[in-house]
Formats: sequence, structure tokens, C-alpha cells
Amino acid sequence: MMPELKIENQSKTEVFQTVADYLSTHTFKIIKLDILRPWGFFFYVDEEQTEKFIEHFYGRAELEGIDTSLSLQPKILAIESGKKLSWQYHNRRSEIWRCIAGSVAVIENRADDEPSPQIISGDDLVTFPQGIRHRASGNNEWGIVAEIWQHTDPQNPSDENDIVRLQDDFGRS
Repeated sequence: MMPELKIENQSKTEVFQTVADYLSTHTFKIIKLDILRPWGFFFYVDEEQTEKFIEHFYGRAELEGIDTSLSLQPKILAIESGKKLSWQYHNRRSEIWRCIAGSVAVIENRADDEPSPQIISGDDLVTFPQGIRHRASGNNEWGIVAEIWQHTDPQNPSDENDIVRLQDDFGRS
């Protein structure tokens, strides 16, 4: 059972510090972070800690579609209540998400139109294969997601530039 991460109704700075402290307490090495995202923030965890990250946040969960022969990148997303990530897809990665605190509204589709969201919380898992359109938004609280990227092109690993935005509330392309 994953140790509980409690997020109260806090400011972005306070939630950022709570998540940073949690990761530090559990000895995860942060290699990159961005608190300036308009929807919240993220932390990249060192790829050398991928097994530890999976064990900690996913436990014995069935990780559909994970190909351990391909590079994996662990990441934590924090999405503020009422804010949305882009309606997007990726050319060089698939993603597996587990909501680890709060709840998140998630939509996914093979086509460009946005269907109704499903709410994930607790131990819910969502898998986005490469090319699947997806979006998350903060539900009625901060939502914290443990994310694993699976790089699908070993010669050209995915990064933050591997986002094809179909719609974005913040005018990003």
C-alpha cells in the first residue's frame, strides 16, 4: 500500500512544497521540475529510480502495455482545481497514470473531439497509448498523478516538446 499523500486546500506554492517534501522523504531524486505551468506543476524523477517509483506508486497493479525493454521516465503531475492540461497527444511516448492524491477528470479519445470525462482517484489507473488524444483537469481539488512515460522511439526519446496540442486554455501551441 502506497504511503498516503495528503493535499489540503492549499496554494500552489504550498502544494508544491508538500509534494516536494513527500518525494524527498521517500528519497526520490528530482532531476527536473516546473512550477510555472499554468495548470499546476511537475517533477521528473531520475530514470534510475524507475523500479522504485513503480513499486512505490503502482505496487502490484497490472501495468498494461509496459515494455520494459524501452526507456521509461517517471514523473509527478499536480493539477489545480478547475485548470486543464492541453487536449493533446504524443508521437514518441505512451503514458500510464495513477491518481495518488485528490481526483482528476480525464478524457481520452482516438479522434480529435473531446468526450465526457471520467473521474479518477484513489488507486485508479489510466493508460494512454501513443497517439491517443487525452486531457486531464483538476476536479474539485488538487489532483496529483504519478505518471510513467514509455518512450516508443529508442533513437529519439520523448520530451516536453513531444506534445501535439489540439486545444489549450492558455493559448499554447
